[in-house]
Amino acid sequence: GDPNKLQYQSSITDVTRACTQGMGGIQMNVAVAGRVIAGPLGTGGTVTMPIRIAVVSGDQILYSQLHKYQVTASATGATQFIFNDPNVIVPDGMSVQVFAGYDEGPEKKN
Repeated sequence: GDPNKLQYQSSITDVTRACTQGMGGIQMNVAVAGRVIAGPLGTGGTVTMPIRIAVVSGDQILYSQLHKYQVTASATGATQFIFNDPNVIVPDGMSVQVFAGYDEGPEKKN
């Protein structure tokens, strides 16, 4: 809760996808662009970001994958990154929503 103890802050600035027709489905390459900025306690180095890509159709989850993506962050400014997941495949003819974002898992218990 103390902003002076922040090591790093990251944000997703853009998400896109490229689709190709494949064997019995649509193959998507989902790309996420963002940046990492060092906080008051940031010293530069490797930052692991939990990026989840999920595809849903109604209430059905068609794809969900958590990636532990590593970025080498600068201690003195913003570091831009681009992550992509080329392994998303959905059946032909389905209406889907694609989600990309950070997934930190369950809240820590005190």
